[in-house]
Amino acid sequence: LLGELVADRLRLPLVAEHDGQVVGFLMAWRVADQLHVLNIAAAGRCRRQGVGSALLREAARRGLAEGLCEATLEVRRGNAA
Repeated sequence: LLGELVADRLRLPLVAEHDGQVVGFLMAWRVADQLHVLNIAAAGRCRRQGVGSALLREAARRGLAEGLCEATLEVRRGNAA
């Protein structure tokens, strides 16, 4: 993940904070006219409180502003949450 944080125009790293603490993150790539969400996570104590949804909304907003027309997110079958 650390390697993905290198800034370039293809990567979209987002961090969610609350009271100065990191409570979630999202990493995506811009590929052609698509946004591919690679990783998204929320701190255990912050799950089910809208952190992930807020990160996805912000990624989508930025993608649309850049002219991207599709977003993808693959989820493991065992990820019931």
